[in-house]
Amino acid sequence: MPALDLSDCKFFRMWPRKVFRTKDSKKRLLIKTNVPDLKHPGVYVLYRGDELYYIGRAQNLFSRLHDHANKIADRYYPHWNYFSAFAVTSANGNQQKIAELEAILIAAMPRATNKSTPRFKKVRIPKALLVDQDQEQ
Repeated sequence: MPALDLSDCKFFRMWPRKVFRTKDSKKRLLIKTNVPDLKHPGVYVLYRGDELYYIGRAQNLFSRLHDHANKIADRYYPHWNYFSAFAVTSANGNQQKIAELEAILIAAMPRATNKSTPRFKKVRIPKALLVDQDQEQ
């Protein structure tokens, strides 16, 4: 399976939640009309302040993030105020690669509140490396 081509990815870094409420004079969401790349599949990260809260993936990033931002019944509604996203803009966005990206982010970010955890083989620190740990502190 080919690797995910990063030239087909767009990165949205620490955008405020309020972009899902900002409307024009005709009451249309500005983000919906001005940021078409969010309509693609990808992986997103929700933050509370600058603290990571949740990592997820979506077929349509705009729809998923809009739901998290505006549906009071949504599980994540009260817990975040910023998001980052990796949108895969290629027509053949490989769902397996998007799932792998999500799994890597979840595994690398232990503070994420995700219920599922990826099943990677854990590498333990060899005892020989632990011997001098107390001396370095």
